[in-house]
Amino acid sequence: MGVQCYSCALTNGEGDPGCADPFNSTGIATIECTDGCLKGITTVNGELSIAARYCWEVTLLPCANDCESLGAQTACVYCCTDDLCNGGGALSARFFAIMAIGVIVAVSMQSAII
Repeated sequence: MGVQCYSCALTNGEGDPGCADPFNSTGIATIECTDGCLKGITTVNGELSIAARYCWEVTLLPCANDCESLGAQTACVYCCTDDLCNGGGALSARFFAIMAIGVIVAVSMQSAII
């Protein structure tokens, strides 16, 4: 038996508005997945570009539960194995905690330079 996951996407304002953070599950489809659930958030210059929630296939995508940045773009991917775990809760809290730590480090580095 699989795990239930939210299934939605929002790209540059097109798609399911509830898919972004903060997540709003009203009207968002759920699907049965084999391995687990995935939540992906991409920002460009701090603005949401892509939000996606779907199935996570262990054999296709190893999951680091982390963010990677390249220039102005930051992509965060989180995977989990409980029913509807890609909706928010700990994933959203972790996402915002990582972002807050990044801001603190950036401010600290700028203060040290000045």
